[in-house]
Amino acid sequence: MGTTEALKAVFRSRNESCVITDSKFNIIWRSGSRAPKRLNRDWFFQGYGGGDSIELPVRKSTVCRYHGRERLTAEIRPFRENGKGYYFITFYDAARAESIAAGTELPNGSKKNYAVKNNALTALLLELGESSSRRSRDAFARLMALDSNKELVERYLTGDVKEGYTYISTAAEEVCLRIKPLMDAEEVKFKYDIDSDLFYCLDEYGFQAVAANLLANAVKYNSKPEYKEVEFSLKGEKSANGKYVERVRLTVRDNGDYFDEKTFNDAIVPFKRVRDDVLGEYLGLSFVKLFADRFWCELSLKSDEEYTTIELCMTRPLPPHELLKKLPDPDSYDPFDRIGGIFAKGLDIVRYMEIYKENGKDRKEDK
Repeated sequence: MGTTEALKAVFRSRNESCVITDSKFNIIWRSGSRAPKRLNRDWFFQGYGGGDSIELPVRKSTVCRYHGRERLTAEIRPFRENGKGYYFITFYDAARAESIAAGTELPNGSKKNYAVKNNALTALLLELGESSSRRSRDAFARLMALDSNKELVERYLTGDVKEGYTYISTAAEEVCLRIKPLMDAEEVKFKYDIDSDLFYCLDEYGFQAVAANLLANAVKYNSKPEYKEVEFSLKGEKSANGKYVERVRLTVRDNGDYFDEKTFNDAIVPFKRVRDDVLGEYLGLSFVKLFADRFWCELSLKSDEEYTTIELCMTRPLPPHELLKKLPDPDSYDPFDRIGGIFAKGLDIVRYMEIYKENGKDRKEDK
């Protein structure tokens, strides 16, 4: 899969305005209502508030202003494919850029431009365009993970969050069933334990992204050569009288690498550089923390040389009188439509598509 096709696959269903152009800014592909239909390369200016025209050709990820019919913040990412140069350009309105900037720890200079300037994405695009098949798949998986988490972080920082009464038992099981074949392909010993009939008022898409992020991290950050094991649980804790669920604990436990508390506390801050890692490497954990804060959850870490456990304690499950309200039909949506939120977390999305087609989308794997 080439770079341009990968970008189209990621962004065609997204609520983002972006274009792919050739090296002369002629539009090859366009998506989103804010993306201009035609571009004038003389209308790109340096900095957030305008200034000199940008230097051409653009050789690295650049945040600038585009003064067309309306003034927009633009992020230009150059990449190469089949020996030719292209640009991937995303357009944002100024208010959205400022809202995202306010919730990050990027340097002030970066905030004035745009909060989510991310050179890591450019590096992945370059790698994807000039690599072998296996490396392409790995790079594409990481590209989707980075982009998917970036979108989720932006949504939560700007308050663009939808919530509703949700069967979180069904939502969690769906993630585990769909991710299990990928665990098997990586020879990971994976098991899960989910209580039935657990409900919560939250963003279901975000909840599944939280589960998928934690599971993917449990696999990715495990350098033990002998074997890998991952356990997932979603358990309800009853009230003192035993009549209703008082809290729900989502737990992911693995035998992966030691995760120290300082690194963890840095990792949950959006766009904060952690150690020597690429900016944005821990966006998945940043999103988990944003989700926890939004829906009254407590996030905790326990780690030693043998096991790492990350727990999300959900403190406001629906009480009995709320259960009398109309709840969503657990079979009212197609899990395959949620592939972006569930699986775009750094695992091999291409392999998932193959397994999905082989097994049929309604087939369930045994626990």
